[in-house]
Amino acid sequence: MSTLWVTADHHFGHTRILEYCRSTRPWLDLDSMQRDLVEAWNATVKPEDTVYHLGDFAFREAPIEHLLGILHGRKILIRGNHDGPWVKLATGWAEVHTGLTFPIASAVVSLAHKPAVVRLGGLAVHLHGHEHGIGPARERQLDVGIDAVGPEPLALEQAVQQARVAQATSFPTMETA
Repeated sequence: MSTLWVTADHHFGHTRILEYCRSTRPWLDLDSMQRDLVEAWNATVKPEDTVYHLGDFAFREAPIEHLLGILHGRKILIRGNHDGPWVKLATGWAEVHTGLTFPIASAVVSLAHKPAVVRLGGLAVHLHGHEHGIGPARERQLDVGIDAVGPEPLALEQAVQQARVAQATSFPTMETA
């Protein structure tokens, strides 16, 4: 049986991410970070699984098609603000979207790179990246980026359960989002 996973914000090929996210990326160099992130992904994801990557997969300097070839699973990209044509057009993505919403047994799941700026109704939950674990908590939303939840992809059902109980510490308005 295959599993659905979510993750975000790997920033393969982005040397300065080690500086920007020093507290969550303890690596001394980019090669070590990339090696460990691939190992964490492949230790978690089986080849028959599906992974939704919620953006900022790689910078232009990364060996993108090589990475997509060695990472386990069927990979679906939800484009992030750093995912230029070199990422979205790379061979290895099963699908590429700017956002995606679909039902699962326990919820309606909204996937995007950035957090939602509107309140969610009903059974909806919103999973995102972009904030590198430093954004405010939002009701029924969860940052699934590696700086927020760790280097391993998170099972979609687990992410939905965590988002379902998330309470807002402050809810942004259109002016502050």
